[in-house]
Amino acid sequence: MGGRPFTSNTMNRTLAFDLDLTTNETFIEGYDAQFAGGGISFHPVSWCSLRAGAMKNLKENDEGLIVTAGLGLGIKWFQLDLAAQMATKTGEYDGTEIPRYGRVQLAFVSKWN
Repeated sequence: MGGRPFTSNTMNRTLAFDLDLTTNETFIEGYDAQFAGGGISFHPVSWCSLRAGAMKNLKENDEGLIVTAGLGLGIKWFQLDLAAQMATKTGEYDGTEIPRYGRVQLAFVSKWN
């Protein structure tokens, strides 16, 4: 629960940092989470954003560093967003090395500010 975000917005770039102030229980018994992470968002043109970052669970070391990336395309109020995360540590499944954590998300985002 809780984090301390830091954001710096200059021109067409945004830097961000986030730290969970407390340890969080998960649905997995005996597995806790407390993340620290950061990243950069770059807007080369008004209808496109590119993101890159990294995060780490400070309470567990199963995944190692998790690298993140994202791409957003759309007009000011509506955007199609593709995001991905992948762990640097690998495990073996059926004789093949794979990342211990991975996620891909596709979302339609509406912004009303």
